[in-house]
Amino acid sequence: MQMRWKWIRRKWVGQTVVLSLGVLLLLMPLNRIPVMDDAADRYFQQAIKEAGAIYGICRIINAGVSVIKGSDMEIQPAGLGGSLAAGGGAGSD
Repeated sequence: MQMRWKWIRRKWVGQTVVLSLGVLLLLMPLNRIPVMDDAADRYFQQAIKEAGAIYGICRIINAGVSVIKGSDMEIQPAGLGGSLAAGGGAGSD
């Protein structure tokens, strides 16, 4: 019987600890940690700038590739006609 009470006490202590930690974590956003928050803000701002620049460069490269892929040249040396398509022929996806 005494063993059962020890188990119940341990269970109660464990539940109390978990509940206390839960309440503490819920109240944490109300407190600011300036050093950590400022460092995270700087990192986030820098990451957003870099990601935006990389995205813009990729869009420019994609547009250039699309223009080149969609263009073709017609060559007529000595009256003989021919065309050259930079994007590949039929079936190239």
